[in-house]
Amino acid sequence: MVIMKKVILMVFLIFSLLMIVYGIGFILNYYLVIKYSIEDCLPLGGKGTFPVVSDRLDEIHALVNYAEIVVIYAIYALSLAVYWLLNINKK
Repeated sequence: MVIMKKVILMVFLIFSLLMIVYGIGFILNYYLVIKYSIEDCLPLGGKGTFPVVSDRLDEIHALVNYAEIVVIYAIYALSLAVYWLLNINKK
């Protein structure tokens, strides 16, 4: 039973680490999209509008906010999994 718990926790740890890495990459990618679209005045919509007032920019900001929330939850889950893994070894 203890081995099964350790295996499940290790899978959970790996999944949490993957979510953190993927989330940070996603956030950095879209921060670069925002940075270069505003600095270079690239249209984000296809309408040729100024990117600061673009609806697409609002969508990108929302995606970044959701990704930040996912990363925070993944860090929390990672810390819980490490705590449980260390707690199993004490018993």
